[in-house]
Amino acid sequence: MKKFLKNLTYPLIASILTAVLILGILKIGFTTNFFKSPNTTTRTLETEGTGSVTSTPDTAEINFGVTNTQPTTSQAQQQTNQTISKILDQFKTLGIDSKSITTSNYSIYPQYNYTGNSQTPSGYSVTQNIDVKITPIDKAGKAIDVATTAGANMLGSINFTFSDQTQSNLEEQARIKAINDAKQKAEDEAKATGIKLVKIINVQEVNNETPIIRPLMMQTANGAKEAGTPTQLPPGQSTVSKDVKVTFEIE
Repeated sequence: MKKFLKNLTYPLIASILTAVLILGILKIGFTTNFFKSPNTTTRTLETEGTGSVTSTPDTAEINFGVTNTQPTTSQAQQQTNQTISKILDQFKTLGIDSKSITTSNYSIYPQYNYTGNSQTPSGYSVTQNIDVKITPIDKAGKAIDVATTAGANMLGSINFTFSDQTQSNLEEQARIKAINDAKQKAEDEAKATGIKLVKIINVQEVNNETPIIRPLMMQTANGAKEAGTPTQLPPGQSTVSKDVKVTFEIE
């Protein structure tokens, strides 16, 4: 009997010791993570800056239109399509890339004559509008002249803007001015408060402002331009702006 108890006691004690050892290891690991030293907090200063660049636009965006009314749909389409083809051929002579020309509208509407409370069909109107991006901008006036001569009878608004490359260059200049403005504000604040600027740790662009576009409204072209007088389109100037937030490490 004593031998049986002895054989039973040793495995039991070993199991208890093993369990205690495992719990001790887990406790040590938990305690180490819990009391891990926190990272040192970096002191920062944030300022905002604004920069802008003004320049003369180098691109014009013009909407041309052709509308025709005929007794049948096919006749109206034929007249409109022929006129648009003539306009596009004239644009080619000016060196305007076909990739810069986009159809923005093509519509067909019935026309009616109204007598008292009744209406009777009188024909169909077909209208096509095209958007044209013109660079350099001095071709814009010539484009209007050749388009109206070829039969364009609708002119929409004209927007003066920048080509992609010019826009990118102006945005970069405005961004640099904005960062320098933010740095100057930080230096002024550091001088006033006695803090020391260590380095810039973050620059965030607040917005991506597009240039201020100056639209020029046009009317339906029905011989409004005196023959032989070229169209003049002074573009004025447009502004590209950038706003940034700059974060400095301080001590």
